[in-house]
Amino acid sequence: MAEDFSRTQNQLKLSNEEVLQKYVATEFECFSKEISAERSIPVPEEDLLAIHYLNIEQKFAFDLILNDALSGKLGAYFVDSPGGTGKSFLYKVLLAHIRSKGYIALIVASSGIVASNFLGGRTSHSRFKIPIEGGTNVKSLLSFQTSEADLIRASKIIIWDKAPIEDKSIIEALNYLLQDLCENKLMFGGKLVVFGGDFRQVLPVVPKGSRKEQVEASIVSCTLWDHFIKLKLMDDMRAKDDPGFINFLIRIGNGEEPTNAKGEVQIPRPMIVPYTSIEESLEVPIAHVYLEMSMFETDPFEMMKQTTLRPKNDLGQSSYSRQVNNRSFKLSLTRFMRE
Repeated sequence: MAEDFSRTQNQLKLSNEEVLQKYVATEFECFSKEISAERSIPVPEEDLLAIHYLNIEQKFAFDLILNDALSGKLGAYFVDSPGGTGKSFLYKVLLAHIRSKGYIALIVASSGIVASNFLGGRTSHSRFKIPIEGGTNVKSLLSFQTSEADLIRASKIIIWDKAPIEDKSIIEALNYLLQDLCENKLMFGGKLVVFGGDFRQVLPVVPKGSRKEQVEASIVSCTLWDHFIKLKLMDDMRAKDDPGFINFLIRIGNGEEPTNAKGEVQIPRPMIVPYTSIEESLEVPIAHVYLEMSMFETDPFEMMKQTTLRPKNDLGQSSYSRQVNNRSFKLSLTRFMRE
């Protein structure tokens, strides 16, 4: 009996040890997969070489952020940049240089479409498990014992694009999450975090909220905002050939363009096509958009890259949109057949 009892005890002990070993192995495997997957993200050669193509503003931001990341300095940046000023370009160069040194750099965005533009990109809510709906006492649902939590702890830098879309409570929830993960009360747990976006675009959605309520919900009203280092990218890289139009858009975004009593902006006359008749007036912008018809002969899909934006999108038979579409098609077809 004593021998049987002893044998049973040993079997139970062995069984428990095997279970523990399997559990540890599984956890280690998960941890390794998360870390390995992030470390295995390729570093494009063109992104490394792109450092030579940064403009003055981008290079200034790059040097500041990279030096802080490599030196392990804590802090938070906000890169304020209107569309076309090369914010994504800057991020890709930063990611490439930090990852090329063997460090983990996490890139998230408030939009899945934007996140997909970056290697290793994830939506912020997926990465940090923070509920999409902001509000009082919003908290991350990320478990601290998971491999995802270990990955965040191991990161050298976190970049968050399109941050102005988020409610300030989401940003504050990230701060609390990182403090808990890193077990300290430093801002963002001592991590270097770079936020970026354009306040001239979409602000947090406040149902039936006033402009004041939108501002109060935005990142600028976050308790941490005063501690952010603010950087600006204002040199538009997409439309260097039309600085007048870009400056006009920036003035509108900054609220600097004069308005009438109804709050309407007056479009400068050089940007307006004088009206003579519906056909003649439409032909001018359409001909400008589809200027090189010969290029579509070898690759018709190139035509899909050309577009006209219209302020009205009514769907009636005699609608403005339908007239533009029909006229564009006829003009394009005529010129295509002629050439």
